[in-house]
Amino acid sequence: MMKHKNLQHFNISGHAHELTFSCFQKQQLLKSDTACELFIGSLERAREKKKIKIIAFVLMPEHVHLLIFPENDSYSMSSILSSIKLPVAMKYSFSMKRAGNDYVGHFWQRGGGYDRNIFTKHAIKASIEYIHFNPVRRKLAASPEEWFWSSAGYYAGATNYPLRMDREALGILI
Repeated sequence: MMKHKNLQHFNISGHAHELTFSCFQKQQLLKSDTACELFIGSLERAREKKKIKIIAFVLMPEHVHLLIFPENDSYSMSSILSSIKLPVAMKYSFSMKRAGNDYVGHFWQRGGGYDRNIFTKHAIKASIEYIHFNPVRRKLAASPEEWFWSSAGYYAGATNYPLRMDREALGILI
């Protein structure tokens, strides 16, 4: 039996969270636009429901990087993650079955992924840069702005981007 590490979340008011989580067994489930659109919709709903500011993101074929800032003084990062990940898994499975695919499986790797509290100006800027350059490091794009499923285009002034960022939250953090 495989043992999973328990991720400890530190829910500290005023901290941003750099999150990373993977698709089940590193499958490239986020390679399709449909799966990415499901994720973006889920993240948008979590923004409203859980009162989070979305600072940066990138969807890679087999994992996700997010930088978020919970607005409430009291929050549960586990609950926030569930509100983002669970709808994606459920809707993906349903859409695959509707398409006649016998998909039965997991969408997300079990466990909490990676969660780092960020609270300094330098760390926030470094996190945004790290997130945006992920597709470039993997040679999936020549520049961060070329990768559509990222907030890099939003910050570069693109008019076509998948999700609005809460840029005003940077004033709180920086």
